[in-house]
Amino acid sequence: MHAGNVEQVWRMTIDSCGDMTSDMASQYRKLELSQPDNLIVTLSDKYTSDMCSRPERKQKLESALQRTTGQNIRIDFIASVEANPTKQKPRLTR
Repeated sequence: MHAGNVEQVWRMTIDSCGDMTSDMASQYRKLELSQPDNLIVTLSDKYTSDMCSRPERKQKLESALQRTTGQNIRIDFIASVEANPTKQKPRLTR
């Protein structure tokens, strides 16, 4: 896998999982190869990052990535630090 096709490869990988893990992994904001064998996936929030980082989910995604690329690539999940501008404080209704 190289930097030019990371997003295409990631989409093929998560599509092959076809369950809640792929739903969460599809909420990525950024994909980055930090080394030829290490993919950093920035997800939409901490909850999603924590869920994808669970050993059984991470293993499932790494196995799917290996089937897609033919390479052993470690995945690290991090949460996006972007503020959510659409999130508003709750308002009291009468």
